[in-house]
Amino acid sequence: MPGRGAALRDPLACRTAIDDTRRFVRTVIETVRQSIGDHASLKECYERTLHAMEPEFGDWPVFRPVLPFDVVRAYEELTGVEHPTRPSTTRS
Repeated sequence: MPGRGAALRDPLACRTAIDDTRRFVRTVIETVRQSIGDHASLKECYERTLHAMEPEFGDWPVFRPVLPFDVVRAYEELTGVEHPTRPSTTRS
């Protein structure tokens, strides 16, 4: 299972990686959903999500650099933005 880091070949390691990724995505979505329900701004959604996720996921490669994009995408999907923003990167 290629991705960040060495490719996983062991079925148990693959299952663990999939479960971890699923938990990551769910945590982003649920934290942003709760924040929106609390009438939080996008910035506050990001701060709450970072706070909720850093203890478990903070050591993942590129956690901090990509989390803003993840939060924006979740925020836009959950608030019904029809045409999501295109994230700007140094490569675009």
